[in-house]
Amino acid sequence: MNILTPPEALSGSVQVQISVDGALSNSMTVPVASIAPSLFAFDGVHVVGTHLDGTDLGPTNLYPGLTTPAKAGETVILYGNGFGPTSVAVVSGSETQSGNLPSFPVVTIGGAPAIVGFAGLISPGLYQFNVTVPSSVASGDAALTATFDGQQTQAGVKLTIQ
Repeated sequence: MNILTPPEALSGSVQVQISVDGALSNSMTVPVASIAPSLFAFDGVHVVGTHLDGTDLGPTNLYPGLTTPAKAGETVILYGNGFGPTSVAVVSGSETQSGNLPSFPVVTIGGAPAIVGFAGLISPGLYQFNVTVPSSVASGDAALTATFDGQQTQAGVKLTIQ
């Protein structure tokens, strides 16, 4: 379950309870942070992203016929959330959101620094990153991280390179 919180700065912790068809879950206390960057992953491992032609990134067996690996030197589009405020103020409840991040995250692929050409909010809670895969990255599943404002995305995300 994904929950998009209101854009107003929250801090500390909040109580969360889910209701489905009138049935309530147990209440949980969860921490809140203004910046908590993460990358989306199709299967919990392979990053959600596309080639510039709009086709999905991933190993060929992830979604057969639909996903293909990135190539070294290729610019790809990656997606995440939790990267914080942008150049345009986010309006609570608005169906459209946009704005550039004040600086680019530091992205590494296979331990090598990647060039980031764009980093910004493209819809409510959805950040886009245009990233060029370093030409030195070997074929296979390469570790992928993004660090922004001192916070790093979750461990274990991979970008498949061929």
